[in-house]
This record gives sequence, structure tokens and C-alpha cells, in this order.
Amino acid sequence: MITAIAIDHQAWLGNTREAIGAEKAGIFRYRGRVVIGDSEPPRSISERSIRLCCDTRVSEVDYHLRPSGQGQWHWEADSNHWPDGGVGLVLPGLPGGSIQRANAACALAAVRLLQDRVPVADYCCWQGLQDVHLPGRQQVVAGSVERIFDVAHNTSAVIELADTLRRKPVVGRTIAVFSILADKELATILATMADLISLWFITRVDNDRATSLTTLAAALSRNGNCSWQSCPEPVSAYQRALRTAQPGDRIVVFGSFYLVGAILALLREETAAA
Repeated sequence: MITAIAIDHQAWLGNTREAIGAEKAGIFRYRGRVVIGDSEPPRSISERSIRLCCDTRVSEVDYHLRPSGQGQWHWEADSNHWPDGGVGLVLPGLPGGSIQRANAACALAAVRLLQDRVPVADYCCWQGLQDVHLPGRQQVVAGSVERIFDVAHNTSAVIELADTLRRKPVVGRTIAVFSILADKELATILATMADLISLWFITRVDNDRATSLTTLAAALSRNGNCSWQSCPEPVSAYQRALRTAQPGDRIVVFGSFYLVGAILALLREETAAA
């Protein structure tokens, strides 16, 4: 199963979607079953699937996910391309944004494709999606100051985060706690979020590839009227953001697994001690 292909981890995977697709398609096996969650997959994926005679299903070609009203979704399949005729499934409100919904649809396609080997009842799919919890993936902690934790660290994921913030405005400010690794598209990511963030708390994560505070500050200064404060490490940045925020504000922690992971670890410790 391959989800959407984005430009990321170029040092290992390559600098184009074609190159990245070729690397990811390395998991295919001769006459295997394949689900592709990218509705416009790179040619390198399609060619390898054909070359290995794989039984392949592609998003928006062989299966679809559509809103069905009242916060529910309908997973449906092309009846010509499925052994069982493409039986559909009504789903509960799915967490996160369009990326998370597309990934859920991809997972359901894989379940359907393996029904002859590993039967899974519809109610199990429903219950599993209703109960799913993805820490750090647009994870929301409610309160007078809402907090959102998202490991979004490439352009496509940050665009998705920005869309979510626009769909769900708050009465106060949106405050960012931000850090990112040096091999990411910093300028594009900041430009995507600039009009949404009132105040940035920038920090450096504990990783050799982390972007320096100097570089982060310089990049923010090139984005116009950005206000920011520098903090030496993630926990202090988060705590300062909490002290600054007022009821009605929200705090968005994003940019790196290392950043979100460090702060979620703090929250777990605080919960355990309570």
C-alpha cells in the first residue's frame, strides 16, 4: 500500500515524484496486491505494478471517498474492478483533514482487497475508524486555549494544516510553536502559514539536521510582518506560548516529529503526575 507521493526525504528517496515513486514501489512483489492512495501516481509506480503483474487498485479510479451528509462519508468502489462487485461502506466522521481521509480510504481499499484471505466485517471497519487516535496528526486538545499538535513537516502536509485552520477559525490569535529540519522547504512552509499566525515561538529541536534559530529568524523576517520569539528548546517554547496565550487563542505546534514528540512527552508526564 502506497499513500500520496510528496517531495520529502530527498536525500534518501530522490528529488522528483518519479524518483520517490520508484523507491516506494520497491515494496511490490510479483503478482502481489497493491493499493495506491495517490489519485495521480507517478509513472514509475504504475510501470512497476504492470511489470510485476500486480492486482492494483488506485484512488479515484477504482475506489472513491465521498461525503454523504451529517458528517459521514461513503467509501465506494468501481464494481467492475472488485471481486465482490465493489460493495460500498458508510463511515463515521473521519479525523483530520483530506490527507487523513484519503489515507483511511486507502486502508479500507486494502482491507477490501484482502477480504478473501482476511475477512473483516463492515462494523469492524466502522468501529476502528471511529476509535482511531493518531497522536501528533492534527491532534486537538480542547480548552480555553485550544492546542493543535501536527507533525506536518513538508509542503503538502502544511498546506493541509493551513486549510484546517482556515476552516476552523478562532476568536483570538493563532500562536505557533515551530521548528523544522534543515532539509525541508522552509520558505514555502512559512509562506503557507504566514497569514494565519499572529506570533511565532521558534526553537531548535535536538537533532543534527535541525535548522538553527538564526536561520529560522532570518526566514521569518523575509515574510513581512511576522512577530516571533526565540526559545532554546521545544519545551520552553511551548511553555512560553502557554503563558502568552489568552482564552480564545489557539496554539499550533508543528514542523517536526522531534518538536511534537518532545512536547507530547511533556503532556504525558503531566497527565501521569496529575
